[in-house]
Amino acid sequence: MHADVVIAPRFNGPPDSGNGGYSCGCVARAIAGSSRVRLHKPPPLDRAMHVEDDAGTHGVRLLDGETLVASGVPASVDVEVPAIPTLERAREASTRYVARDPRDHVFPTCFVCGPARAEGDGLRIFAGALGDGVVAAPFEPSDDLLAGATLRSEIVWAALDCPGYFAIVGTTMQPMLLGELAVDVRAPVGRGPHVIVGWSLGGEGRKARCGTALATPSGQVLAVGVATWIRIA
Repeated sequence: MHADVVIAPRFNGPPDSGNGGYSCGCVARAIAGSSRVRLHKPPPLDRAMHVEDDAGTHGVRLLDGETLVASGVPASVDVEVPAIPTLERAREASTRYVARDPRDHVFPTCFVCGPARAEGDGLRIFAGALGDGVVAAPFEPSDDLLAGATLRSEIVWAALDCPGYFAIVGTTMQPMLLGELAVDVRAPVGRGPHVIVGWSLGGEGRKARCGTALATPSGQVLAVGVATWIRIA
């Protein structure tokens, strides 16, 4: 049995549930090395859930009472990362973020990409078109999200969540929820600034896959993710 998990209301995605990447990252803390976390239910906010070992998968399960919310397993993340843009190009791409007006966003208060969140509260990662199907944004976390000089691991997972969505949908916003996220943190992530990129990996039916990466302005990739998103309408 691992420590309880409580997702504070600050870390929402939809208004009444946890941001997918952040929630997956909370589960991944109980797994050594790179891992893959699947969300089975929207993670509730401000309620104690518990993480237990799952001997059958060598992973863990996140339970809300008897309800399975998420499951995680050790997993490699094998994906080719596109060229990392400069910080200046990422900032320029971010000006093309398609949901900067909260009225254009499906979940405008999302902790990661919500334009209705104030600076220092949400991450405000506004990924816009870079070209060739890649989106990019700058990212500089507030100091309260660091543990010492290093960004908390669940915040790294959160940062690798939403940019991939915008690579999938392009300019047409549509309701989708994160189904699964695999992340490999290759090196400690510090205060920043950083560059985030996202790119589509195709899909079928209601499911779509994407890759994301977090890098230094000099192009060193610090963390990579591969996600599956599910259309809900």
